[in-house]
Amino acid sequence: MKRWCLVGAVSLLAGCGLFQVRVNGEVKTLGGSSEGEQKEEEAKEGGDSSSKSASKGSAEKGGNKGESDKERDESLRKATKEIRAALDKHVMEDPGPLPAAKLGELAAKKKEFAAAGLEAEAHYLTHLTTYYEIENGWRGDAAKSGDVLAGLLGGKAHAQGELTGKDKPQSFKFKAEEGKCYTVLLRMKSAGGEEDKMTEFFLDAGKDNSSLQRFDMDQRRTRGAGLMRQLSKSYTRGACALKTTEVTGTVEMKYAGTQNGLRYVVVETPREKLSQYIALEMQPRLADSCDVDGWTNMWTNPLPSSVLYGSDAPFIPYEVRQAEEMWMTAWSAENGEVRVKRKDLSSAAPKQLKFDDKPRFRGCPKELKYAHSADGLKVAQCYDRLNKKFDPQFDAAQKARNNAAGILAEIAADRRMTQLNNQYADEEERTCKKIEADVAKKFDAAYNKIVDFYRSTPVKNTFDRGTELKLSYDGSVAIGCVGQYSCSP
Repeated sequence: MKRWCLVGAVSLLAGCGLFQVRVNGEVKTLGGSSEGEQKEEEAKEGGDSSSKSASKGSAEKGGNKGESDKERDESLRKATKEIRAALDKHVMEDPGPLPAAKLGELAAKKKEFAAAGLEAEAHYLTHLTTYYEIENGWRGDAAKSGDVLAGLLGGKAHAQGELTGKDKPQSFKFKAEEGKCYTVLLRMKSAGGEEDKMTEFFLDAGKDNSSLQRFDMDQRRTRGAGLMRQLSKSYTRGACALKTTEVTGTVEMKYAGTQNGLRYVVVETPREKLSQYIALEMQPRLADSCDVDGWTNMWTNPLPSSVLYGSDAPFIPYEVRQAEEMWMTAWSAENGEVRVKRKDLSSAAPKQLKFDDKPRFRGCPKELKYAHSADGLKVAQCYDRLNKKFDPQFDAAQKARNNAAGILAEIAADRRMTQLNNQYADEEERTCKKIEADVAKKFDAAYNKIVDFYRSTPVKNTFDRGTELKLSYDGSVAIGCVGQYSCSP
């Protein structure tokens, strides 16, 4: 749409995401601390992590560690950091299998950490080792990679193949069964340059889109100063099915030349047996912002262990990122957002939960390419019709304004533009905004259902994800910041 418009201050604040939400009993503005404050806090906590981890280990063993034990722990962390750096370097620079000796050393270090009572480091290495094993699974015999990758996630290879063709959508299909989850592992055939990558991905179930609970995982990146580059061109996406349906995976990628492409493996697991490696850093995704049924299902029939709790409210982290990150971004049941530390969320529900009296409706997508839910499509189709009707008239009015010969012609063109703006706004109010208002009412009803659900039966997790998130971060800091006064891992 090419019309001119004014944005009110309240709308502007809402558009910038400045919402207030309740977190641990406090009302906070969406976005939480600034990025600079968060980095400063990460550095401050990072400097103390090694000593905290060592203290915890000694406390569990019932005594204080002597200097020899501390030196052993520091030496163990330094050696592990060097192994991690060597493996990361290989992942980025060498397309061949990861060195078996280094993988063996990493497994041995995990056992040593456990024996020393350094729980955080041991948990972090459990997660990190699985990452390297999955990366290595892509680097062996291509004919066996599907079964190897599925075995690492405790499932079976449901579909696999290779996609070629850049700068336009490519697709693959599979059948999703009710009560099962499908983790889609993808990887570029060759790493190529910085711009050789997958650019778009969506799992489409058509009219059943709201019954497909999508998720993804962030990719591991280089650490330390400078640009945080993705280690490999590997991606993790997926969904759990609430009903049996046909699914189409649509992918777009770009790369230099004509020889590259994207390999994929779809791993099927029962919902209750979704890999803990996936569930730990899972990031839920809605079909679109207008998906009332998807939002309701996300809270009342959530992805395994996706709901965590603050001191008095439930949250669903949707930007978890990798273990080395202290901060996460989470949805509240009111459809607000909050930045929260890993350590501040728990898998156990508090004795009493508090909710705001009203949810926050974020509106529906206005463009068809972003609409996937039934209500989202209704709103986007309405705006598509409206724009097709008015865009040619706006173009003509703008052309007349640009070619106006004299002040009277300019005034006439401006009047026509104002008239069109008013006509557009009137028709938008009668049609598209009315549909959107009906969706907002559905969100109100869904919110009441969610609140009633949590007041009677708070969700229980399949494993203690809250503790695992904290331990994996603490372990990454203890290893990544060893020997440094302050740092971010």
